[in-house]
Parts: sequence; structure tokens; C-alpha cells
Amino acid sequence: MVQGLSRPSKPRPVLSRTTTPAVDDVRPSATRAQVRPHGTKRHEDEPVVNYIKRTLCAADGRDAGLGPLASESLHRSIIASQPLESLLPPLTSSNAIDLQLYALIAVILDNFVHTWYGRITNDRQFTSEIVRIIAHCVQGVEERLQRLDLIAVLFDELPALIMEHIDAVRIAKNSLGGYGPLPTPSDVRTRYLALNPHVALSPVPSTETLERDQQSNEAAWALLLANRILPLLLPAGDLSNPCLDVLVTEIFADMVIRDGLCGKASEPWLLWEGVTKAITSSRRHKSHSTPAPSPQSAVENLIRGQPTTQATGFEARWHLVVFAFWSFVQAVTTAIQLFRTLTTTITQAATLPARTQYTPVMKEHLPNTDEANRRPIISMSMWTCGSRLLALEQRMPWLTGLLSLLHWFGISGPGRVCEYDSRLDRLLTSTLAKTLHRPATWLPSSLALVRTSLFPQNQPAPPRASIPTPSEAIELRAECARTIIDALPHAARRVIFATTDLRDMQRDLERDVLDLIGDKYLNKHLLVRIVDLLAVRLFPEIGREWL
Repeated sequence: MVQGLSRPSKPRPVLSRTTTPAVDDVRPSATRAQVRPHGTKRHEDEPVVNYIKRTLCAADGRDAGLGPLASESLHRSIIASQPLESLLPPLTSSNAIDLQLYALIAVILDNFVHTWYGRITNDRQFTSEIVRIIAHCVQGVEERLQRLDLIAVLFDELPALIMEHIDAVRIAKNSLGGYGPLPTPSDVRTRYLALNPHVALSPVPSTETLERDQQSNEAAWALLLANRILPLLLPAGDLSNPCLDVLVTEIFADMVIRDGLCGKASEPWLLWEGVTKAITSSRRHKSHSTPAPSPQSAVENLIRGQPTTQATGFEARWHLVVFAFWSFVQAVTTAIQLFRTLTTTITQAATLPARTQYTPVMKEHLPNTDEANRRPIISMSMWTCGSRLLALEQRMPWLTGLLSLLHWFGISGPGRVCEYDSRLDRLLTSTLAKTLHRPATWLPSSLALVRTSLFPQNQPAPPRASIPTPSEAIELRAECARTIIDALPHAARRVIFATTDLRDMQRDLERDVLDLIGDKYLNKHLLVRIVDLLAVRLFPEIGREWL
């Protein structure tokens, strides 16, 4: 891990396009974030750091403090000897996140910008300008994330939106009254649009003319979103440059939103393939990180009911008695330990801060948010969303009824132990807040996984030979279902699917879960609504007008 980046106490300057400073001048002010602690560079990060320096750090000597007559090799050697924090501005308040973000930025610029810009000129200051703008935007997003109620957005509002999408898809795909032929794909899209209308995806693209109209509305929505968000992120000086404004707006609206989000990211086969690769990679990483089991001792064998030698008659009964005794001792010890841990945790939860500490400070721009922010953790939509996704109400109504009864006892029963701002509610809130507001513990590994998956060996992943045919897409869906089933514990399989037949499990999973993302147009609806929600929450200045 590279060392922490220092932050000057002076406020961040307003940069203009007429005078291009070095990227080191772009520093967040001391009031925006605390100074990051110094860390020790890990050996495995050195290749990543060297690649970032070669790609993002200017090689003309101006950023290194050298004269124009110095050789390029001398410039390279000086840059290689300097720490990364003296060459690039900090992006976030986490050193590890900055390293992975800069690695991802370096790969993108190296493969998609330098390939054509290097044919025009050898001036590398263009890269410094891009890094400066990206740093300014990322710092602004991080500042807004720190002021956002992430718990309410990620665990209540976003699952509620996904739940509405699931219900609308299932309603649209069902035949009227459960009888008659199933609706056609065009009928499903028309029904869904009637349930969840959106201007960007209207009308339903059933003909070429309607498809052109829908694409036009989608382009207008993406451009409008970019025009609302970018002025809140870009430096003030860059807004006065119409050429830069148009260029950045078109890139964000066309490449990021339309081609990326509404294009490739909404393909069903790509989503199925992505889920398969993610689960496979996670299981492979877990198997590599799990240590080999140590040889079992005779006592451990006795506890597990496994005699060291073959025993019959009296010896077999003796081993059974020993196994029962140690199992009883183990169960009692575990119960006592759990009781002590639970009692200590609930007692210490009384000293935790109230839920009002996590209330967002940007809600004044949005109407009717007080009631949503006063929901206890166990009443948030994330629990219902998981049940709705797995169709537990149809599969195991007894389980959903039992959970609803326990929920009622926690909220309205004796003591109201799980109501808003109770001890358990504070404990759950504190646990979730620590995880969300400390992304350095989980985000760097996720960014590294994304980078190595999309750009193995710092090169774009080889594209597919062609778009999968319908039969190939069905096979990808079946492979995704098999991967998910293999990742589930055997006990969970039997409880969820109420069968031991793997074919029945696969068929139910494909029909009830994976088929929910089987239509690109419906996937667009979900992604567009998620973008709208995150845009309004991150940029509440546009909330009233956008809603």
C-alpha cells in the first residue's frame, strides 16, 4: 500500500482551462476529509504502482520539476523514484481505494485514449488534465456519499424499487386469471410499461418507427441527466469552456449511460454470464484461502463419533456414549457463550449513538423523507425483497408467516425491542454504518476484481465471437442456474426448493428467478429507475425538478 497522501490546509483552488496546473495542485481542502494515515507499500502493489506511473504521470519533466532539456529517460527515472502521492492527487480518503481507482483509470486511458491521442501529439499534459477532472469529480461524489443516508438508500429504497420491478414483471408475464395462452413478449412489455411508466422507455419498441421514437426519448433522457449532474461535479472553470462541456456531456450521456448502462449492461445473457463468473471466481478464491485441514486427533474423532479403530459390541456402545457426552458438553458451552455474547452486546448497545446521527443532511431538497428515515432496520425492504425474489410466499408460506409474526413481536410486542432507535435497532444501524462508511475494508478487492476481469493483463478482455443465439442464451441461463445451485449448501437447497432433484431445482430457479432478467427492455427499466433514484439521492438539488 502506498503512503498516505498529504492534504494542505488551504481551500481547493478553482481551476480554469486557460492555465493548466499540475495535477498535484488539485487537493481537497482540510475541511473536506481528514488526513489519511501513512501506510506501508505492499510488495504485490509495486507492479500496479509502476503501471500507474508509466501511464498517468507526465513524462515531459514539467511535473517532475525538471527543465525542458533534460532527457526523457531522466524524467522517467525521477518519476519512478518519487512516491505516487507526490505525482497524483488523492481521489478519496482511502489509500487502498485510490490505488485501485487509479489502476482502473490507467487501464482505460491506456487502451482507449492514448491509442488515438498519441498519433496526434506527444504532449502528455492532456492526461494530466483528465486526471485532474476525474479527481475533482470523484472528490465531489465522495463528499456527497458521506452526507447521504446510505443505510436508507441501499437497504430500504433500492430493495423496494427492485421489489416493485419483480412484482411488475411477474404480473406482466402471467396470463389473465391464470388461464389461456401466455402473453407474447410485446404484450409483456406493454403491460410492464403501463405498470411502471418511464419517459425514456416510451413507447414500447414493437415496430421500427416506435423503436426510433423510444431511442430518441432515451437519448433525450440521458442528455438531460448529464446536463443536470455534470455542472454539480465539474470544476467551475471547466464549465465556461463550451467545447469541453459538450465533449464531457456527450461521453457521459452516450458512452456511459446509453451504450454502457442501457446497452451492454442490460443484455440478459451478459447478466447470466456475469453472475456465473462472479460465483465461480468467489468460490475459487475461497477454496484457495481455506487452509488445509489438520490431522484429527483421537479426542476429536471421539467427539465427532468417529472411532480411531473398528469397534463392535461394547466398544461401539462406549463410543456412542462418549460421543453423546461430548456433544452435550459442546452444545451447553456454545449456548452459554452465545447467551453471554448476546447479553454483552445488548448492554453495550445502550451507549451507541441515536439513529438521528445517521440522518442525511441533504434531505431538505426532497419532500416527505422524514417518515422513510424513521423506519427500524428490521422493517426495511431488504428482508421482503429477498423473500419476494425467491417466491417464499408461494414455496414456504409457513416460513413467511412465522417471520411476519416475529417481526410484529419485535415492533409492536412486549418491550418493542426492535422499534426505531431501540437498543437492537441502534446495534444493527451501527454495524451497517461501520461497514458502509469504511469501504477500504471491502471496496479495493472489488475494484481489483473488476479490473482484472474486464482487463486481464491490463488489456481489454477478448470479446465474444458473436452475440449468443437464443439457444446459446438458454444454455448460459442453465449454466448460471447450475452454478448458483452448486454454491448453495445442501440444507438450504432442500429448504428452499423442497426437493432433492437437481433438475427440478434448476428448472424452478430458471423460471422463478433468472427469467426475471430475461428481457433486455425490462432490464433497461430497472437500471434506468436505479439511476434515477441514485441521481436524486446523490444530487438532491435536482430532486424536485427530476421527480
